[in-house]
Amino acid sequence: MSDEHVFSRQSYLLDLSMVPSLNTINQDQPPGTFIVPKTLDQLLRTTPSPELAALLTSAAMPDDPGPREREDSTINVNRLTEILETYRNLVERGVITVIPDESLADVKFEGMLDSVGDGVAEAPAFKLLDGSSMTPRNLVRRHLTTILNHSVRTGTAILAHGRSLVSRIRTKLTVLEARVDKLLEPKEAFKRRIFKDHRARTVIVGVAIAGLALALPHVGVVAGVVFACVDP
Repeated sequence: MSDEHVFSRQSYLLDLSMVPSLNTINQDQPPGTFIVPKTLDQLLRTTPSPELAALLTSAAMPDDPGPREREDSTINVNRLTEILETYRNLVERGVITVIPDESLADVKFEGMLDSVGDGVAEAPAFKLLDGSSMTPRNLVRRHLTTILNHSVRTGTAILAHGRSLVSRIRTKLTVLEARVDKLLEPKEAFKRRIFKDHRARTVIVGVAIAGLALALPHVGVVAGVVFACVDP
């Protein structure tokens, strides 16, 4: 990956792991910087409540989180109020682009996403603006299906915080994590552009790529869809 294709993109798909950090986003971003699926957009346009905080906490939490990850991903009502206010400001500035949800994985995934979200801790269902109900497991499944479909079709990069995204897809897709020295400074510049407190943030930027056939040491031939990302 080069900085031209990862850290200088005009738009990024937001993973659910970014939700607890939304209140730390620099709001002065160019129009269309963040792409958000419809269901998450609906949730972030509602009013703060303990039920919504519980739903988003479960959806953002990594599988088998450590103490620091649990703290970073837990959303209380006060934090949720800041998150929703930040999101409203981003919407008003034109920073958010909303895309339709997708419930079925692209055929290129060949069934690899059928069980995505099974490891998510459950919480009470939350009623959306359209009257339907959403559980954390269904939210994760719908969200990941949508952003991975969109990424594999368009090449759009996915922006995630911590290891939540990778922990959920590692058993479904081949994940290639590359640490490239020449990308360290572009990544730091990217974090400074996105976050107010960039030094405390661990971000992953990756792309779902289809049609690869790679021969990897100790792995063998990898074919189909690969999630390629820059190591934090």
